[in-house]
Amino acid sequence: MKKNEILLYFDIMNEKLKERDVSAYVNVYGGAVMCLVFNSRDNTKDIDAIFEPESVLKEIAVDIANEHKLNKDWFNDEIKLFRPETTNNKLFKSWSNLRIYVPAPEYMFALKCYSARFGKSKDLEDMIYLVKYLEIHKFSQAVGVIEKFFDLNQIRGEVREFLLEELGN
Repeated sequence: MKKNEILLYFDIMNEKLKERDVSAYVNVYGGAVMCLVFNSRDNTKDIDAIFEPESVLKEIAVDIANEHKLNKDWFNDEIKLFRPETTNNKLFKSWSNLRIYVPAPEYMFALKCYSARFGKSKDLEDMIYLVKYLEIHKFSQAVGVIEKFFDLNQIRGEVREFLLEELGN
């Protein structure tokens, strides 16, 4: 999904919420944030989110998937496995019945390090982008950001090695 498609689907989601007279919020993470906020990617395969009311938004997501021939997991809450923080998220965009929130860049970097998958994922590219965006020049600076949110021992060894290789001490 491209940025304009993500925004279109949120617009449709808002209309469907309005029809039901329901208000909702969505905390967005992952590749969708990289597209929407940082414009560092052209697209993302899905929208990782924590949202309320869950059951209503899941129903609406299925409707949108069927109407627009999207993958059934285009809008999902699998990110909950990583227990992301939502309290400090900032409002990104608001409609009549829908509010979209995104994490601070520092938290996004720490979460990417915590949840990174190597291989087909774009997590490494995202980490490199966020290192530059946050002006992190040393491994110790990266550790300082990560440790604001996670215990360094929770970060996989290969991620730590990658950051050490990219940044040096």
